[in-house]
Amino acid sequence: MAILLWILLSADAKEHESGPVVLSYMMWGKENEIREMRAKLDEFELQNPGVKIRITHVTGLYQTKLATMLAGGIGPDVFMLHEAMLPALAERKLLLGLDERVASDPDVRLDEFFPQIVESCRYRPQWSNRPLLYRLPTSFIATVVYYNRDQFDAAGVPYPADDWTWEDFREKARRLTIRDAKGAVARFGCWNVGAWLSFLCFMWQNGGECFDKNDMLVIGKPQYLDRNVEALQFCADLTFVDKVQPNVAMQESLPHNPFESGKTAMFLTGTWHTNQMKDFTAFRWAMAPLPGRGGRATVITCGGSVINNQTKHPREAWLLLKFFTSDKEQQAILLNARGLPAKMSVARQWKQHIQGFQPDCRMEVAFDSLRFARPQPRGRQVSPLLDIQIANEREKIMTGTTGRDGIREALVRLQQTYDTACPYCNPLK
Repeated sequence: MAILLWILLSADAKEHESGPVVLSYMMWGKENEIREMRAKLDEFELQNPGVKIRITHVTGLYQTKLATMLAGGIGPDVFMLHEAMLPALAERKLLLGLDERVASDPDVRLDEFFPQIVESCRYRPQWSNRPLLYRLPTSFIATVVYYNRDQFDAAGVPYPADDWTWEDFREKARRLTIRDAKGAVARFGCWNVGAWLSFLCFMWQNGGECFDKNDMLVIGKPQYLDRNVEALQFCADLTFVDKVQPNVAMQESLPHNPFESGKTAMFLTGTWHTNQMKDFTAFRWAMAPLPGRGGRATVITCGGSVINNQTKHPREAWLLLKFFTSDKEQQAILLNARGLPAKMSVARQWKQHIQGFQPDCRMEVAFDSLRFARPQPRGRQVSPLLDIQIANEREKIMTGTTGRDGIREALVRLQQTYDTACPYCNPLK
């Protein structure tokens, strides 16, 4: 094992004789995020004087530009990765597998990280007989409910319990919705239910499913259809039956973020939103887990960088990935609140390290939710389905285009189209 580690760490040692190694790091983000990353990389350079890092900042079409660069053999050494791209790049062997390096490096212990996040860093390509590790667990985002404590208090509505249900959520949303004398809504009880990947959470909670363990679409299969329809119906009914959630037309007249402006009492979204609540004092807010049905479920997405399999500097790239998992950098994730740290010991200390947040915001909810969290579905055909076909049907449902009686037909139609046209739906053909 020691010999293997020596080989890995000294593969390109000769290059140091002629000057520092220059690593290219590609990322997306706003200007303040670029500044924060530059500060991190400056610290890394101080700790590793033989390495310099050049940032490539992509402002648009990140996935397209990255794919083009990798295909042309001019890709960055290390780069941020959209979850949707992992299967395609892994299948084409464009990502460096990390299992051997982890096994050979005593400084990296995967048991120090939340196991759910570690599993999110793995993917099993078709050409492999086991899942391979492509990222080190760095950060994650969980889907939770943010709520306005002041509005709950004023309405005499109890705060959400950790084991609250769909009906509890609906009842609170009704009581928190305020209408004027003409019946127009002055404040909505909730917002964003059924958006992005949240509709998957409600399917899972209800015993439904979107993809099976082989990443095949089952959203309209008989064993899941009724439960999936019921879950989507719950999301849509909050808007069109209970009228406690704004529809698309109403959202155009609302502020950019209705929750922060006090126009909605509850907001279902990812914990990335916590960054926007730093130093927020307009009202008292807190987190709650998603309400449950027959079971509990939330969706998580994993953050972290990957290494280009074609890099000429695998040793330095590995050092950079390790740097991102250090205690200091994990604590910095809490300070910036763009994600949540994947290291369990740091997560347990969040009250000591987090700054600019109200002390009773219940950040621990996000970490507790990992007990029933599931990773964002992915696979060779999962991402295109989620981004196009399923997204289109979900949009029709949540805008009322499908109608209350059309959800079942929409899911059956989607399933039939998939079974007929999808080249992966029957691997034996």
